[in-house]
Amino acid sequence: MPAHCLGRLMMEQGGDDGLLAAEGSERLFALASIWVAGVDTTNSLISNMIRAFTLFPEQWQLLREDRSLIPAAVEEALRWDSPVRVFMRRTVDEVEFQGVTIPADADVCALLPSANRDPEVFERADEFDITLRRPTAHVAFGASIHLCLGAPVARLEAAELLAHLADNVERFEQAGEPVRGVSRVVRNFSSLPTRLVPAARA
Repeated sequence: MPAHCLGRLMMEQGGDDGLLAAEGSERLFALASIWVAGVDTTNSLISNMIRAFTLFPEQWQLLREDRSLIPAAVEEALRWDSPVRVFMRRTVDEVEFQGVTIPADADVCALLPSANRDPEVFERADEFDITLRRPTAHVAFGASIHLCLGAPVARLEAAELLAHLADNVERFEQAGEPVRGVSRVVRNFSSLPTRLVPAARA
């Protein structure tokens, strides 16, 4: 296993406190959680991101001209077309939220895409615009103690992919009718026919 492998680092050098100070089996469980949780959701992020740049080619050109926009592009893709549709939670205590009383021990469904297009939080919420440099207030990865453990890895993967594509792809073209997946939890595609037009070499 390569010395720089995340799994090896977690298993052999997990740290002296917190989750990664656990026994080997618990570290392995934490590692498995990162990989398993990241498969469908990261695939969804990547396909949704490519779809967004297919629909808004001017945004792709802006990114190709200015690679400093890559982190903002990842965040905007997460916000504009969130990989996860819903999260179920259960209340511990009775709480009042926007004039509605939610009793204790009640099931609550959080609609993440709706929250990520809240016009009270995001300027021009329905637009995909990587130049707005919106605050990282979206909840595509959850929030607080429920923040996705693999969020930094997913962000890194998406940013590295965009950097590689920006070097090699001039534009994305729709090559067929996209078909959304049937999952009620993950917003993905079962089919996303896309043509990658190669960038001209200098």
